[in-house]
Amino acid sequence: MLESALYQALDENGKEGALYLLLDDLRLLPKLPRLENALRLGRLKGVRVVACASGVAPLRKAYGETGAQGLLTAFDTTVAFRLHDRETRDVVKNLYGRHRVVESYSSSLPQHTLIEQAMDQYVIEDEDLTALQTGESLVCALHYPPFWFRVKRYGQ
Repeated sequence: MLESALYQALDENGKEGALYLLLDDLRLLPKLPRLENALRLGRLKGVRVVACASGVAPLRKAYGETGAQGLLTAFDTTVAFRLHDRETRDVVKNLYGRHRVVESYSSSLPQHTLIEQAMDQYVIEDEDLTALQTGESLVCALHYPPFWFRVKRYGQ
């Protein structure tokens, strides 16, 4: 049924309109061959997709290495909750890559020399992803720096 909806939405002769897909867990669905095309080309035709994946490994198992990588790069926005598996953390960390951090401090020696230390670090670190609490997430949107988001507790 989903494949048919994607086919009709991407059809050149299809009607104008919007198709919203809310996919709760991609690993529980059968392989959707048109999903990547819907993500990449469907925006112009009114296709909007919100998908949840419980990790990268199930996607790679269902779609293969190349297919899963294509799906992961087709989403413009990624919302990451607490992640414990290294493979999924690495995917989120690589969305922004590395940057150089320079730390400067004065020594306690009589000359008071300035000491600088340069380090290459990930913009998003493992600790950023494993320390998220319930209701917190890290949002990675295309062309914007990552930011932390916290949902207010109900009734507050």
